[in-house]
Amino acid sequence: MAIFKLLALLTALFHFVLMSPTTVAPTSKKGTSGAVTHRSEGGKTVKAKIAVSQRYVSVDASNPLYVNVVLDGIKAQTLKPLPLNLALVIDRSGSMAGQKLIDAKKAALGMIARLRTGDRLAIVTYSTYTRVVWPSSEVNDFTREQARDAVFRIRASGSTNLSGGLQRGASEVIRNLRTQQVNRVLLISDGLANVGITSPRALNSFARDFLQRGISITTIGVGTDYSETVMTGIANAGGGNYYYVNDSRQLAGIFQKELVEMATTVAQNVTVELTLRPGVRLTQVFGYHFKQEGDTVIVPLAELFSGQHRDILAELQLPAREKGLHPVVDVRLSFRNSQNGKTEAFKTTLGVESTNDDRLIRQGRDDDVWLRVEELRVAQTVKRAMHLYSFGRDKEADRLLGDSLRRTEKLRSRHPGSRGLGNGLTLLRRVRKKMKTAKTAPKRADVLKDADFGRYKLSR
Repeated sequence: MAIFKLLALLTALFHFVLMSPTTVAPTSKKGTSGAVTHRSEGGKTVKAKIAVSQRYVSVDASNPLYVNVVLDGIKAQTLKPLPLNLALVIDRSGSMAGQKLIDAKKAALGMIARLRTGDRLAIVTYSTYTRVVWPSSEVNDFTREQARDAVFRIRASGSTNLSGGLQRGASEVIRNLRTQQVNRVLLISDGLANVGITSPRALNSFARDFLQRGISITTIGVGTDYSETVMTGIANAGGGNYYYVNDSRQLAGIFQKELVEMATTVAQNVTVELTLRPGVRLTQVFGYHFKQEGDTVIVPLAELFSGQHRDILAELQLPAREKGLHPVVDVRLSFRNSQNGKTEAFKTTLGVESTNDDRLIRQGRDDDVWLRVEELRVAQTVKRAMHLYSFGRDKEADRLLGDSLRRTEKLRSRHPGSRGLGNGLTLLRRVRKKMKTAKTAPKRADVLKDADFGRYKLSR
């Protein structure tokens, strides 16, 4: 029986099921297609690599198992760009006065110039109150000039009603909501939300609701006084991107990057679903917003652009099991192809073999998945270190980062091609260096923001 199980496992390697649009693969007693594997690859518009961290696990299941879903938008020479339906939401509170607002307005003017004829744009400002300075309109030569005039008239004053700005911007996008276009809110803030709804949980809930309606949200934090918890939370829940801008002159480049990416959208409504088999428990999903409905874990990702890379890692706890092959999780990827409007889906069943053979367990590790685990370990270490640093415990923070740096350097020497470990090393070195020279409160605040932004990027 052991030989037959091993043959079945080897036969199933790299098996991947491509379902036709809106169809479901037949279900057998063993799983979605009857095939159980530890690694699957496939896809054209969206290339997917799906694997578990261990091919073999101990029968007592004492250690966690990791599921890694890696998605890459196809790099295509010719893509039909989707129309854009955007709302630019600008913080004009008193703290934005001066160079920050000047640069935000310059960036907005650059965006207006780069939008294609037929795209839609709304411009919303918020301080104590919100205001639609330019309602959602189709871009043409005439409306371009009107939108520019609206930007020139923006002035700074008042408090920070971030929730009002977010809701008002999304409302403008909703006015012209369509499936075959990119619907997005770009939100800028330089301060703490102090008017309206300020709870991070409530703001995240707004973002989740908008994402369910097909609207993604990108957030841009300017300076060092805003809440990174709020801005990263909104971006994660809203399926968009988060940026930290210490120099407001960087805003124009970020706007341009967003426009380029949105113009090369290859997939929309991208969703990863993990359906856990009986006894399997989810511990956490790293770096991404998710929701769990019974045994199904849903990770919504909004759009995927040409060449964009998404790397999702989930930690599972398995039940103790007898020796043999066991299915662990059914993984389903679904999205709408932006070029033809059709829904596509991939589905596979991942499993492991329980054994008492420690040699098999050691040899059955998937290096790619474990390297991803190590990258996220760096991100978590940076988070813990910055918590210590924020309370003035600099030496403890530096010691934590130093230990992580040495560990990661050893790993990188064995895996020199790992881009993720390279990014982790860059982050650790940069944060340690900035900590040593940060002697003023603004400099220390920059260390915290920069470290958090680096950790965010490493987690994606």
